[in-house]
Parts: sequence; C-alpha cells; structure tokens
Amino acid sequence: MTPLSKHMTRFLAAAIAVSLVAAAPAGAARGGKQSATVVTGAPVTIAGQFSAGTASVSCPKGTQATAGGFASTLPTRDAQWIDLYEFLRVGTRGWRVSGVQAHTGSGTLAASAYCEPLKGKVRRRSLNVPLGAVGSTATGLAKCPRGTTVLSGGFAVPPANATASSYVSRSIAGNGVGWVVDATRLAGADAASLTTFAYCADVTKIKTRSASVPVLGSSGLAQTATTPACPKKTPLRGGGFATSTPVNGLLGSALVYESRPSGQSWLSSAVAGGGPTASTLVTNAYCR
Repeated sequence: MTPLSKHMTRFLAAAIAVSLVAAAPAGAARGGKQSATVVTGAPVTIAGQFSAGTASVSCPKGTQATAGGFASTLPTRDAQWIDLYEFLRVGTRGWRVSGVQAHTGSGTLAASAYCEPLKGKVRRRSLNVPLGAVGSTATGLAKCPRGTTVLSGGFAVPPANATASSYVSRSIAGNGVGWVVDATRLAGADAASLTTFAYCADVTKIKTRSASVPVLGSSGLAQTATTPACPKKTPLRGGGFATSTPVNGLLGSALVYESRPSGQSWLSSAVAGGGPTASTLVTNAYCR
C-alpha cells in the first residue's frame, strides 16, 4: 500500500468514526444512560373567585414527557388559594395543570415536565372512582400493565364552583404497581368522580428517595419537604406528594401548592389549611 493509500485509509476511518458519534441519539450519556431535560412553562395568573386557569408545557421534538411538576403562589387564608383539579400528561410531549381560585385574590400557576428521548412507548392507565358524600375521601390506584414500571401519574376531578369542590391530598407512586391519588369532597352532592392516571413504560428499576415534615399550627404556616438527592448513576426522573386527608372541611389539612424538581431532589410545599392543624407532608423523588 502506498503512503497516499495509507493516508486515505486513516482519513476515511476517522471520518466514519466522527459520523458515528454525530449520529448518536441526543441525550445519550455514557453507559447508555439517557439524559432528561426539565422544561418549565410560563406561569398563568388566576384571579377572582372560582376563576379557572391552565398552565401547560411542551417537550422538544424527539423527546417524551415522562413526568410533571407544578408550582403555585403561597396560599393565604380567605384571600388566595389555587385548588388544583387536573394534573396530567397531554399527548406524548405535553404536561398540563389546572386550578380554580378558591377566594377573591390572585395567584399564579406553572407547570414543568421531564423530557426524555425515551425509545419505548409510554402507556397510560386510568381509573375512575366516585366522589362520595361531603367529608369522605375517594382513593384511586391506576395499575401499570405487567412488565412495565410506573414513571409518574396524575389526576382529574371536577373544577370547584360556588356549590361543589374537592381537594386532592395525595398523588404519588403506589406500592411500585401504579399511581395512587386521594381526593376529599369538600362541598356539593352532585355525581362526580376522581380519575387517576398512571404513566408506565418498560424501564429499569426505579429507586425512591423520601422526606417528610409536620405541618402544624394555625392556618397559613408553610412547610417544605425536600428529598435527599438521587444517586449520580440514577438521576432524578420525577416525584410526588402525600398529606393527611382533610377532616371537617379543611381542618387538619395541608394545602399542597408546589411539587417540583430542585436539582437532583424533589420538593413539595404546603400550608396549614385550617387552625389548629396537625398534618404531615410527604414528598418522594423517583430516580432511575
């Protein structure tokens, strides 16, 4: 082989290597670990009693929305509180959260989503459970198909109005088989239901990090629970929250107003719903 031929061979080999690197999927990390990007949408303002608003976010092309989070303005007693009525995945790349202003004030609501170049299909499972009499709590567990793992979940209840309302106090992975949601009827007697959503895929085993904090004292006192950080090899991929179910209206409740990522941790914040309040706020991070 002539020197020129050897030079051309080395050049072609290098060019092929470069082209293979350039063709690697976006977000691919060492060892095949796919990266995820957190996208947060613009906040929407919800002002005026029983006014509704929706915040949404969309993932870039080539990625899927695999989990979501939300953040709203700190509730203040008899002035401002955005009561969430839906939190769910939209299509393959979107996430949406909606709420109703329970008082006459004004607050903001924002949605966030984990966006991944996930190769497999995300399967949705849902379960409808009737909302019972005032003061009762409905629980729905949407289970994933066999051979899949729950990535995240969501919920939907009727939006609050002047005669009927409910409050979601738990939205979290349930026993590794699906997603569980609690909703308590605060007012109204009309036929209504809680819908729980589970989003499932064939992925590696998920590790959970958890934290809790008591929500004590009179109405309006805020507390935040932040999980330990996810391990480097299994980064944060979503989270959830749970509180004690309300009794006697919102007495003994913790009003969750944010549940979202914070670096490699997941945080949830709540205020005491009615005084004196004795409740517990739990927040989970899901790492894979």
